[in-house]
Amino acid sequence: MNNRAIVKDEGVVMNSNLNFGNPFLYSSKFISFLKLELTMWDLEYDFYYRITDDNYIQLVESYENKEFSICAQFTKVSEDLKSNLSYVLTRYIEVYLMFDGYPRFVESKLFTRSEFNNIISNIKNEIRVIKSKAEKRHSPLIGYLRKLNFKPVPTGNTEYSWVIGCPNANKKHFLMISTLNDEWGCGYCKKKGKIDEFKLWLHEIKVKNDNKKHE
Repeated sequence: MNNRAIVKDEGVVMNSNLNFGNPFLYSSKFISFLKLELTMWDLEYDFYYRITDDNYIQLVESYENKEFSICAQFTKVSEDLKSNLSYVLTRYIEVYLMFDGYPRFVESKLFTRSEFNNIISNIKNEIRVIKSKAEKRHSPLIGYLRKLNFKPVPTGNTEYSWVIGCPNANKKHFLMISTLNDEWGCGYCKKKGKIDEFKLWLHEIKVKNDNKKHE
């Protein structure tokens, strides 16, 4: 069977259009190397990797050996296997961090507990630097949200990325903010815009909630 990547995209699958193919088609090519406890749900996930003939390294996650998915794909960054997997794991953890928190090491055939903890430490240090840069940027939208006690916090993904609890869902999911152009968006509610659109949306939410109280 052809052991090449189906697509040439790179990244981590997270509610996106990325699709790296069906891992069952290449089940013999994937090698088990790591088990982590994802702290959001206290569930243990197994991780596998595959190196394609066209120089991509893929990461597969599996829960109880039932649900398999190729969750990340990147071009190899070196000939050292650990360096490649460290890079892919770092990108994966960064993407899921806001939703799952930091995963806990369970066991591995390649990494020691100390080596995995170093990956986590490096991510934390990188995030601290990025959050510090974000806090130094003046943003009218962030100032407005703080004034309304929405308590926006930088995500650490980029120096422009912030979040608040969505006002349309009692803060049960996140609303994303970018200070690059002072814009916000909620993928769940299919709403986005700038300060004026946010003010209008808050008014619509208030009217909707007031009507419910009088029903």
